[in-house]
Amino acid sequence: MTETILEEAERIVGGDRRKDYGDVRVSFLRIADMWSGYLGHQITVSDVAHMMILMKVSRNAKNFKRDNLTDICGYARCAEMLLEGLPE
Repeated sequence: MTETILEEAERIVGGDRRKDYGDVRVSFLRIADMWSGYLGHQITVSDVAHMMILMKVSRNAKNFKRDNLTDICGYARCAEMLLEGLPE
């Protein structure tokens, strides 16, 4: 049986991406700090998750790919982890 998009996103967030990029909170805080410096106003870790989702929505509008939906779910899971203070 093929895994669902949600199952794939959970596997990736908890496995490959964590291994490649480290703790979600640390990674998103680093991104938020860089974006904040570039834009000249404060960006939060939640903003990072939401804007990454919007990027994937935009990409999907041009060229539908299952991978974009998986990434949207993954970023939503990251946002949940950040919001709830769950272990990354």
